[in-house]
Amino acid sequence: MGGIVISRYTQQPIVNTAYRVFYTLDQWSILKINKLKTTIMKNWKPILVILAFMTCCFISCSTDDGSDEEPTNETSEGINVYTNAADPLLVEFIDAESNKIQYYGTRDAEGRPTGIERMVVATDDGKEQTYLYDSAGRPSYIYADNGTQFDLEWLDNETIALTVFTADGLNQINTIVDVNNPAPLQTNETNRVQQRTGRAQLNYKSIAGTTQGETSFSNGQNVFLNTYECFEKADVNNPYFIVQDEDGAFLRTISAQRIATGEYGATIPNDLAPSIDGQEICEGLGEFVVFACDLPPLPDGVLTAMCVTISSAIILTGIGAAAGAAILAACEEIVLAYELACAIVQIYGDLGAGEAICNANFINQTWTDDLIITGVVNALPTNFRSDPVVAPGLGPYPTIELDLGDETAVKSFFITPSAPASGQDYDAIARISCLRPGMVVEVSVVGTDGYTDSISYNITQTDALGEFTLNVPGADTGIQDTCTVNVYLELGGTLTRTASIVFGN
Repeated sequence: MGGIVISRYTQQPIVNTAYRVFYTLDQWSILKINKLKTTIMKNWKPILVILAFMTCCFISCSTDDGSDEEPTNETSEGINVYTNAADPLLVEFIDAESNKIQYYGTRDAEGRPTGIERMVVATDDGKEQTYLYDSAGRPSYIYADNGTQFDLEWLDNETIALTVFTADGLNQINTIVDVNNPAPLQTNETNRVQQRTGRAQLNYKSIAGTTQGETSFSNGQNVFLNTYECFEKADVNNPYFIVQDEDGAFLRTISAQRIATGEYGATIPNDLAPSIDGQEICEGLGEFVVFACDLPPLPDGVLTAMCVTISSAIILTGIGAAAGAAILAACEEIVLAYELACAIVQIYGDLGAGEAICNANFINQTWTDDLIITGVVNALPTNFRSDPVVAPGLGPYPTIELDLGDETAVKSFFITPSAPASGQDYDAIARISCLRPGMVVEVSVVGTDGYTDSISYNITQTDALGEFTLNVPGADTGIQDTCTVNVYLELGGTLTRTASIVFGN
């Protein structure tokens, strides 16, 4: 354990609370986390009594095969700024407890940082939470250490259409988060509702190989990844490369950039890439980091509001105590890790003025010895990994081939618009890979107003990726619809995914 750190702002000790590795700058930070717990317990005490027990069982009894755990580099306390023009790691903060906050982002042709794309919080208990940011600097996708995933679609700066995926890939929760008023969702349980009329309609189309705006990719020494599914190139979710030294020690995770359908690339830092003067980038880099924590112009407590809303959604969807416990555990972890990251960042003073970062360690990270490179595709319940490839540190680097196989899977199931107004029709869209003759896809809807409908489609030819859209008539305010897609496989077995929405005003 390290010594006590004193905040430059408050001259108060940065304390390590008893229940969680979590630093706070002052009593406000402590109260913020306590407020989260108090709010959830106040609104959802009955369900959380059950889930608290299940959480204990889940955490103590679950196992982790470590397939997606990466060892961290041993680095001393302080701030490290990475100056290699090809390095996606921009800056990292390490505290006395060996908690590590890393910011990855984009650079221009000269190597100057142009934005933050990803923050990774690795705590000294071995856990890692990853936050992806959109072009507006808002968290857009979060990977929790226990495998739970959070997809945040920002409808505006105060409203999020949130989808939560359980680690096993079998359950998801759809809900709307009002960050200013994270009140429980209210469903209309009275009989005084207008009866819906009209049938739902199901449409099917093949979207295999659909082009999504192909871009060129060139910058220094590149490594490429080709991804296949059902025997043809296919786009995947958030692919990246794991880079290790020749002895297998972890060096870096590098996000891959889409080039074309099923084709991705990334740049490896090496001596062939220029190194930029750290003093030229420190002030601007500090502004990016502060922006990632302060999230202007968003209201404070975005992730806290998200967790409060999720607690109510768990009750409404009835996904089960075990799945609910895992989601709540993940939600608490990502809130605490985010607060930890911003608290550690603030320890070092006014980053917006660049003072602390301009006095950081400047590191021109280059690799000259052989590297082991692995391509990875995020998936549930486990990620896909290519065979490791050995390449010279200075290149040339390989094109890695990764085949996701030909097993049928529900790739996604979502509702649009994410927050339909009263009486507004919506679409429930399922994207299913590796369709084969003899399969049947059934999409159904059940509303709390008594409305039900179900439509099936018989698969008559092979399709690498098909999209099924169920158009559903709108309902009154407060009515909850639960949509389900069932894929009946040709040799037996069923794949199922559900999604729910509540009609607004």
